[in-house]
Amino acid sequence: MERRHWDARTPKVGEAAPASLLLNEAGKPTTLLKIANGRPLILLFIRSHESAVCIRQLLEYRDATLGFTRLNAQVAAISVAEPSLLAFFRHERGISFPLLSDPDQQMTEAWGLLDAADHGGLPHPATFVLDAHGVVRQRALDALAKRTSAAAMQRFVLRGGAAKATALAGLGARLRRLRHAIQHLFKQPKALSR
Repeated sequence: MERRHWDARTPKVGEAAPASLLLNEAGKPTTLLKIANGRPLILLFIRSHESAVCIRQLLEYRDATLGFTRLNAQVAAISVAEPSLLAFFRHERGISFPLLSDPDQQMTEAWGLLDAADHGGLPHPATFVLDAHGVVRQRALDALAKRTSAAAMQRFVLRGGAAKATALAGLGARLRRLRHAIQHLFKQPKALSR
C-alpha cells in the first residue's frame, strides 16, 4: 500500500538519525557514520533489489556516482535482503556505492519505514540526506513508482544543504578552541603568582 505521510518515528530534518547497526556485503556490522566517513550521506531505502523501480533508481545513482564524489558526498542504499544477495547484485550491476543489509528490519522499523503488511515487511521507499555528523538535512518519502532523482539530491548537496550542520559544528569547534586559548592565556601558573 502506498503511504503518503511520515511515521512519527521517522527522523525529521534537523534531528540526528537513529543509530543502527547494518551489515555490509561481507556480513559484518557497520554504521552509517562509518559509511559516511565524515562526508554527507545520501541514503536510499529500497524495497527490494529485484523491484524494477528500485533497480532503475540504483542504476541512476550509480551513473551519478562521479558527481556525488566531486561533491564529496557518499551514497548508500539499505535493503532487507541478505548481504550476499546485495553483494552479488552490486557486482553484477557495477554499483560502486555500498548496499547495506537490514535483514532483521530493526533499522527500517526504528526509522518508521517498515511496511509490515507487505510481503512480511518491506521498507517504504525513501531518500535521506545526512550531513557529516549524521543529522538529517533532507528527506523524501518516495512513491512506489517514482523516486527522488539523483540530480535533485546533487543540487541539494551542491547548494550547501548537507553542509549546514558541518559549518555550524566547525564554527562551534573554533569558538571552543578560542575560548580555551583565552582561558589559557589569562591563567597564571601558580609558581609565578606569588
